[in-house]
This record gives sequence, C-alpha cells and structure tokens, in this order.
Amino acid sequence: MKYKRNEPFRYEFGMPVRVNFYISRINGKTTASSEGEGVVLDISPSGLRMQSSLDIPSNQEVELTMHMTIGSREIAVIGNIVWQKKVYPTYQYGVEMISDAFEEQIIFALKEFQKQHRSNSSDK
Repeated sequence: MKYKRNEPFRYEFGMPVRVNFYISRINGKTTASSEGEGVVLDISPSGLRMQSSLDIPSNQEVELTMHMTIGSREIAVIGNIVWQKKVYPTYQYGVEMISDAFEEQIIFALKEFQKQHRSNSSDK
C-alpha cells in the first residue's frame, strides 16, 4: 500500500513513547483483540509511526485503539493502519487518526511535553 504524508509537522521523540493498543475493528467489523505493546517513534496531529514486535495484518482494514502518555497527559486515540514495514526483528506501522478530535489532544500534549523538556534541560 502506497501512502503519502502531507502534514505541517511531525514530532520525533528522542526516547520513544510506550503505547498499548488493541485491534478494535477489522474490515469494518468490531472486534476486541488482546492488548499489544509498542513504542511511538514519531507523531503528528494526523498520524503516528509506531514499532511493535507484533505482526498485525496489513492486508485488511485494521483499526487500532491506542493509549499512551506524552509528558504528563494520557491520550487515547483511534487510527487505521495505512502501511507496515518489517524492521527486523520488529515491525513499523503508519497509523492515520480517524478523527480530527485527536488532533487537538496531540497538539496540546506535544506543547506541554516540549515545555517540560525545555525546563528540564535548562535546570542542568
């Protein structure tokens, strides 16, 4: 599947952020898989790139429900897998958010995260 990003910015974490997720829909049908773990490598208001040891089916429409903490803010987002790439021994996934409501949460959390990291670096 070919996917082209057109977004104003993408924030790459120095230290990946842990994410817990489960498959909430496959091909439009509601499901509830067991929970998986991974890390968010970078994020934008419209999507993210995550890495996991799990091989999630990429030949179907897969919707993930994800929970992560950015700074001190807990965020729950829902997105569709748009691409998968094998990066031995793990997999990377491009996930596109399915609602604009998540954009505001992500932007606010990233601003807060940046402020915390700036103040922590200036304390040293």
